[in-house]
Amino acid sequence: MTNSPPGRVAKRPSPPQLSKPFVPMMQGWKWLVLALWGLLPLFCQAQGLCVSSFGPGSIVSTSAMTSRVLVVMRTSFVLTGTTSCGVRPTAMTALGGLTTITKNGVTVDFSKVKFRNRGSVPSGCAVQGDGSLMFSYQCNPGNSANGQTVTFDVEYLLEGTSTTSANIELFTPQLSAFADGSQISNFSTSSLFPGINVPKSTAPTCSTALNPTFVNLGNIRPSELSGGVGSFTASGQKTLSLTMTCLANALTQATTFTPSFKFTKLLNSGAFDIALSDGVDPGFGFRVLDPQGTPIKSGAALTNATFAFNTPASVQSISNNFTVQYAKTQTTLNPGAISATIAITISFP
Repeated sequence: MTNSPPGRVAKRPSPPQLSKPFVPMMQGWKWLVLALWGLLPLFCQAQGLCVSSFGPGSIVSTSAMTSRVLVVMRTSFVLTGTTSCGVRPTAMTALGGLTTITKNGVTVDFSKVKFRNRGSVPSGCAVQGDGSLMFSYQCNPGNSANGQTVTFDVEYLLEGTSTTSANIELFTPQLSAFADGSQISNFSTSSLFPGINVPKSTAPTCSTALNPTFVNLGNIRPSELSGGVGSFTASGQKTLSLTMTCLANALTQATTFTPSFKFTKLLNSGAFDIALSDGVDPGFGFRVLDPQGTPIKSGAALTNATFAFNTPASVQSISNNFTVQYAKTQTTLNPGAISATIAITISFP
């Protein structure tokens, strides 16, 4: 299928007024001439096809450079045996002459695309312009290229600094094959080629770490938790460390982050909450103390355990330690092991 613009029709002088019986015949003749004229570009271009089909494409490498990313797509096409066959990005010959596309701070310039042969060349043919935009297979008359598959790489240079960390498509590669410059036969292949995304932003960020991720308290005897409901013990308690790190220039100004601990299941015990077992409650659960030793309530902002970054221009890491203890949830204790889930959220103004 071809996408070349139709030819222009020169204006004819207005015919003289004819008598009524001849009008239908004259209109039919005019329609026939215009119809044939409109088909002429198709007949001419069909003679210039040099590719019978494109193969599927695949991304073979993505190389990051300073403010640039080189994406290499490998594909192929089947030659028809003409003496010349070139290939170029469709965006240079379609879409209103569009040569660049920009999204989320990244630009691809199709005039900077490079082609490189990556397979065997048919007998009687040679590669011209390898490593450049002016790429083609040149064959001698009577060559054996008809039906032969040639493989090549298309190198796209993505320039700029990405402003997104989401998966956003920058463009879908499309190529056009042509026998010569005056007869360009376009093969739109967006259904065959994978889309190329905007590189994800590598801007510095802040991150958190919990050590350990799973806190295993030591074993205790029932006598060590002999008080009433809501009582607790230091026996078997363990400490967990919550650390927050911000890379250099991750923050535009000094910022204070505040954590909160939310229990999936809880028992209210006045000034604090007890995290209950995810399964059956055997009569005991867990309570958490902030770095100042104050027991916390589920979901409350922990103003005694903030992460205050006052020098955002340099790397900074802050840690806060929390204590996890056993606490009684029922009058009667049953022996066994339990687990409870606590979600930690970091918020900022």
